[in-house]
Amino acid sequence: MARSTFDGTPTGAWQPGTARILPAHRLRVARHAMTTKYGVAFRIFVLVTLLGRFRRHGGRAVGLEIELAGDLPLLRR
Repeated sequence: MARSTFDGTPTGAWQPGTARILPAHRLRVARHAMTTKYGVAFRIFVLVTLLGRFRRHGGRAVGLEIELAGDLPLLRR
């Protein structure tokens, strides 16, 4: 994983880690965290992906829990 912009462009060094798909009941917490961090940009992202599902055969949204390997510091703004 690497520090990135909202659209996924890496802006920092790559770090090893693991990710897992969150259970459905924890997705609400993940969405709240993303809304708190990104505000209107995340709401627009959700709207665009929702509208895109009508055109494509997309599935339901999932949340990922990402953990950095070792004792690496968390990346924060």
